[in-house]
Amino acid sequence: MLEGVVPFPPEFAKRYRERGYWADKSLAQEFKAVFERYADRIALIDRDQSITYAELDRLSSNLALHLLGAGLVPLDRVVVQLPNVAEFVILYFALQKIGCIPISALVTHRYAEISQFVQLSGAAACVIPTALGIATLRPSSIAFERRAQR
Repeated sequence: MLEGVVPFPPEFAKRYRERGYWADKSLAQEFKAVFERYADRIALIDRDQSITYAELDRLSSNLALHLLGAGLVPLDRVVVQLPNVAEFVILYFALQKIGCIPISALVTHRYAEISQFVQLSGAAACVIPTALGIATLRPSSIAFERRAQR
């Protein structure tokens, strides 16, 4: 259990498992089945593009590999400050696939709020929109300090 997480009372957890509400699968595992089952269906529409579940799976898997290559590791927290665009969904699934914990921030948040999210969560990176509409991954200073200590 992650530090700071309050677990469900054991009797509730038992009941949820018995009734089939909980399957003890990660979100990545649950969505893998959805990606396969609905591969040819449209998963999302953003502006003038449509993305199928198969494409979403492929794009998020590719991004997941790049994020691992950039140094993210399972259980890293990542502050995500993106508007309601396809890139947000792709990033969310990529983070789930590698076991990172996304921390959503509103697009209207500024440095003061984002820096608090990073400080309180120990985030390894922030993903923010740029003026060109392309998301950028910026490692936080906490991530650099932690990596230097390894």
